[in-house]
Amino acid sequence: MLRLGLDLGTSSIGWALCKIEGSQPTSIVKLGVRIFPDGRQRDGTSLAASRRQARQMRRQRDRRLKRKARLMDTLVAQGFMPSAVADRKKLETLDPYLLRKDGLERKLTAHELGRAIFHLAQRRGFKSNRKVDKGNNESGPMKIAIARTREVLKAEGARTYGEWLYHRRDKGQGVKARPMGKGANKDYELYADRDLIDEELIALWQSQQKFDLPECTAEALKALRDVILFQRKLRPVDPGTCTLEAGEPRAPWASLSTQRFRILQELNNLKIIELDYTSRYLTKDERDRIARELEEKKEFKFEQIAKKLALDPAVRFNLESERRGLIKGNEVSAVLRARKNFGKQWDVLSGADQEKVLSGILSEPDEKALIDSLVKDFGLEIENAKSVATCSLPDGYSRLSMKAITAILPFLEESVESYDKAALKAGYNHSNLYSGEWFDKLPYYGQVLERYTAGPLETSSNLDEARYGRIANPTVHIALNELRKVINGLIKKYGHPDQIVIEVARDLKLSNAKKSELAKFQNENTKKNQEYAKELEGLGLKNTYTNRQRFKLWEELGASPVDRRCPFTGERISIARLFSPEIEVEHLIPYSRCLDDSLSNKTLSARKANRDKGERTPFEAFGQSGGNYKWSEILDRADKLPPAKKARFSPEAAENFANADGWLARQLTDTAYISRVSRQYLSSICNPDN
Repeated sequence: MLRLGLDLGTSSIGWALCKIEGSQPTSIVKLGVRIFPDGRQRDGTSLAASRRQARQMRRQRDRRLKRKARLMDTLVAQGFMPSAVADRKKLETLDPYLLRKDGLERKLTAHELGRAIFHLAQRRGFKSNRKVDKGNNESGPMKIAIARTREVLKAEGARTYGEWLYHRRDKGQGVKARPMGKGANKDYELYADRDLIDEELIALWQSQQKFDLPECTAEALKALRDVILFQRKLRPVDPGTCTLEAGEPRAPWASLSTQRFRILQELNNLKIIELDYTSRYLTKDERDRIARELEEKKEFKFEQIAKKLALDPAVRFNLESERRGLIKGNEVSAVLRARKNFGKQWDVLSGADQEKVLSGILSEPDEKALIDSLVKDFGLEIENAKSVATCSLPDGYSRLSMKAITAILPFLEESVESYDKAALKAGYNHSNLYSGEWFDKLPYYGQVLERYTAGPLETSSNLDEARYGRIANPTVHIALNELRKVINGLIKKYGHPDQIVIEVARDLKLSNAKKSELAKFQNENTKKNQEYAKELEGLGLKNTYTNRQRFKLWEELGASPVDRRCPFTGERISIARLFSPEIEVEHLIPYSRCLDDSLSNKTLSARKANRDKGERTPFEAFGQSGGNYKWSEILDRADKLPPAKKARFSPEAAENFANADGWLARQLTDTAYISRVSRQYLSSICNPDN
């Protein structure tokens, strides 16, 4: 008999073919390693990312040029622009800002109005798309700048955005939306949204209609608005295929059924560990009591569960650990039940209406349309509707489709039994997804792992990918294709192995001491993040990773808030300045040189110091500069930082950290993924009877 051992990595496949008798190997037939690129750049991004970004920029430019051409054609067709190109060129000498202002006060010629409209449409303003803007670092500063711009327009009595820009230009102020700062400190002095542009177009149109400009008809306005304000619809996100139901899309976590499924799955696995270390599952009555609590709460701590069930406070639960002290509840209902959203009205809504609300939140890209729907259909106040439209529901998708969840959920509800048993009752075998088809050679992985791929790729030049699709993770995609080459090469030379053994990433073991150390660190980190969340809430700021990071970096600057200063300038950083544009997060060693984006390579600095430092290490920037920066004082302040950060102020810092191993976590994640899917993939050449 032949046994094939495989050691799968992100950029290599180690293999050994052995002869075995019984369960013991007797000799090695052949062994080797196949090495290949992992499909990623050093910063972890896919090699296709740069090509994708360039392609996106080309498409955006093409769309912009086509939209301008359509606008010009429409202006010519409606009589607002001359048909001859030479005559249109002459209109370029007219001042568009003056025309946009004068159009509110005097009669313009049709061509003057056309010149004003063409200029107005050149920068047609930001239009929010809820689905894209969620988590988008760019949209936040834009929305803040838009709100500020509208407030200034109102305060200065400007009738339109164009009139306001005209007066700004006369004062020598900027009229274009240019970014200031980077990252969390990014801001704009002014910014217009699409509605502001639309309002100006309508104001100009109504003004010229009063002056009886014959070209200003309702049909002409509709044609121009269709061109200027048009927003291309986004392609729907492909959530992937259900693990149990081939061809069915995965269900979103932001669903009441998915949330209940998760709650019951966890409670049915929950065991009470008594004082004598015996354990038992919850009774159905106990399970249902806790389930009702979780449907009404965002989370329920284990000590609260024990109290609710009148258990001894000293008992523990099998899911309880130093890292985990609670069970998540219905996160969807908890968010929407908040006073600023639906409040108590959420529980009054029927199940159908609740699902209708969720469907709108998940699928409606237009924020204004969603707000209008919430006000009209559910009677929400405008402020509550705005809050609902921008609320954060759980991201991502379950591995199961709504069809599978609907089939399994009744069996989870009727008794306290595990997911695998409930799935079997519903007609699914979750642990054996092998179709039974057996191949002589290993086929393209998409043919076997169709539930892991994103579906057929019609645009792909690869026939297999076009037919079966591919796994989105580039490292896993490449590794499985390389595994196919290795396996089929071995089959061709030595025949089919009788056994295949795969070393999987999760079998890599830590010592008990290391496990305890890791658990302690993670527990402390969790508690610290909870403290930061409370501090941020008190300051009226969002509990985001970026804000928590700033808090952590701020605390590292000194034991007392009074002593926390910019390492380079010595300026005191108060809690009031911490989240202002004056303070920035700075990479000690430029990211472009070491690819280290961890906290150990970051600190806080004054904006001016960040600009003066540029793409240099602290020593390269200030070690011999003199002037306003005194190196000895910088080193004194650096002494207060953690040792790993202090080392980055040394003259040799760039050499020591240029090749920092920040990729280890990604390597382990990708390796685990490769191992998991390879097990199912290889089953297609293993006789199920063996």
